[in-house]
Amino acid sequence: MKTSEKVDNVAVVIRSVGERTTELCYQLACEQVISENIHIIKERPFSAAIKKTFEIGIELNRFWTLALDADILILPGEIKKMTIKASCLDDYFFVYQGMILDKIYCNCRVGGPHLYRTQYLDIAINAAEKTSKFIRPESSIYDIMAKDGYHFFFDAVVYGLHDFQQSYFDLYRKSFVHARKHADIIPTFISGIGENWHKDFDFKVIIGGITDGLLYNGDILLKPAFFKTRFEEFCNRSQIEEKEPLSFNNKLLHEYPLTISSAYGLPNRQKRISRLKHKYVTRSDNNHSFTLMDWIYWKLEIVRNKMVGFAKTFFC
Repeated sequence: MKTSEKVDNVAVVIRSVGERTTELCYQLACEQVISENIHIIKERPFSAAIKKTFEIGIELNRFWTLALDADILILPGEIKKMTIKASCLDDYFFVYQGMILDKIYCNCRVGGPHLYRTQYLDIAINAAEKTSKFIRPESSIYDIMAKDGYHFFFDAVVYGLHDFQQSYFDLYRKSFVHARKHADIIPTFISGIGENWHKDFDFKVIIGGITDGLLYNGDILLKPAFFKTRFEEFCNRSQIEEKEPLSFNNKLLHEYPLTISSAYGLPNRQKRISRLKHKYVTRSDNNHSFTLMDWIYWKLEIVRNKMVGFAKTFFC
């Protein structure tokens, strides 16, 4: 894309903890946004990365600030599409978010890049201070901001690929955790994988992580050392060696995202989920206040669609 065609009203903050796809994530963003508006940060814990994201957004002072995790590969042209769709919302919407095609889920789910309206980030920093100890600090900021009248919008549009081209360690670690956090929808994961595990070695690792997670009886420590030991044991008994670092090239940059989108039937999936848009919109009353019942309704809708909608609506 020519520089003149790139988006210039967006600051992109890529949040990395050493993902195998960090450089590819950056280059895909550079295809759509001028490079001086793109920053990579490596802050820990995640709450610190959120605060740093907001600080960079305020400093660059673009109309939008896009928080992009390094394990997400943004699809071509989607950053501009996000800004156009977000611009159609009332100005009390604080953040706009769509969906991702998730490698572990083998399906589309809510999540992905967070497009923030920069003018509210100074308020969000204060909210971030209150959520720094929370398990899910970013979504907790959404709730705090919504109670003050700054709402969030979840759209049924897929903007990126999640956990594709990741290291075996990251896939194992996330699958292990999913097996404990979402044990009730493990059949959905396995059904989504289907026969793909014969074609893609990633799925053998994912199944291994899910299996070990289900069999583990202790408390999970969300620290690299906890998973490193178990991953090494898994590799030894499965005779698996970790992937080499991702070798970046133009084919990977220009063809891979579209190839994956086609292979997973993303255009058809997108048509099927488009009718669910209204289920991901935060409801607001005349005072734009976010009530407890609104929050409960939204959470129930998310759970219902994970357990029922994925199985009956999304699978190709």
